[in-house]
Amino acid sequence: MEKLFIKALHALTKSIRDMKDHYPSANPKQPTNVMVYLLQQLETFVSTIIGSVTIGGRRWFLPKMENRLVSSIVAATNDETVTTDRVKKLVRKLQAILLDCLDVISVVCMFVTRSGCMYRCFMQGDIKSSNIFSDMLATNPSWSRIVKRIVRKQKNIRVTIAESHLNTPTECIILIQYLYQLLKALDLNIISVEIALARRAMGSRKVKLGAGQRFQNMNDKVWFLQKTMQKTLGVPVTVTRVEKLEEYHNITLQNKHFTLKILTTDGISYWWRGRIAKKIPEVDKLKKTPLLDMDLKNIATSVKGHKGIGYVVWYSPKGNTGADLPDNFSV
Repeated sequence: MEKLFIKALHALTKSIRDMKDHYPSANPKQPTNVMVYLLQQLETFVSTIIGSVTIGGRRWFLPKMENRLVSSIVAATNDETVTTDRVKKLVRKLQAILLDCLDVISVVCMFVTRSGCMYRCFMQGDIKSSNIFSDMLATNPSWSRIVKRIVRKQKNIRVTIAESHLNTPTECIILIQYLYQLLKALDLNIISVEIALARRAMGSRKVKLGAGQRFQNMNDKVWFLQKTMQKTLGVPVTVTRVEKLEEYHNITLQNKHFTLKILTTDGISYWWRGRIAKKIPEVDKLKKTPLLDMDLKNIATSVKGHKGIGYVVWYSPKGNTGADLPDNFSV
């Protein structure tokens, strides 16, 4: 990483010298001021990559960030020849120069592991249950690479889950398959699973579209979920019944290094209807083969006001005091 920054610094100073040669100022001190100011901006410049729209593209800045940086440079130079358009061209040129010198994903990961990150994604189509986690990550490939990179050497984790619905065996299996795929994709060693299973959810809808054989009672639901998850993951699973969830449905991975949460409004399984050859899977078949591949129909897209099934991925390093979810957080 240090070598990459040195290469980037050399590229930056060369571009500034080129600017001096092509745009001389009447003020003999002015070129020095510009150079000093832009050098001081290097760390800020790299930090702002985290607030990007597209990581790894030629344009990293959000328009608001770009305008703020350009305005700051124009004000700092205090020279009428240093116009907004001229500085904007320079900033975009520097972005392209740094792109050729830096592994952008590595730079972002370096800052993320210190300060945390959060991003949203939406799934809008029908999928195979064997691809549910990978298809979710595929909605934003750059952030998928970041999530995998920041947890790759911190393998031993505990899992806690907050869920409420899971009213059919199929919904339980979707949750189990999702968690199984998550652990495999991130190459993590799971120690244990603790599930808070509520009768009611925070702000839950009363009616769900979809079909499937429902559990007769809460005892059947707890038994099925616990036994099939233990069989699939090979670790202890504890299910605790609670009356109502006090937080969003989530899957939380945690160890001494980090916390990684996947949050949804209604739970991992709520908006999916599982089928095999257009038939709802039988309970006995699901018990025997929890990783049975199913066609999952996205029923959220048929509900007015829903643009898909929303997920939030939230990462916080240990000791990051500023990484709590905001009070007005929503999925």
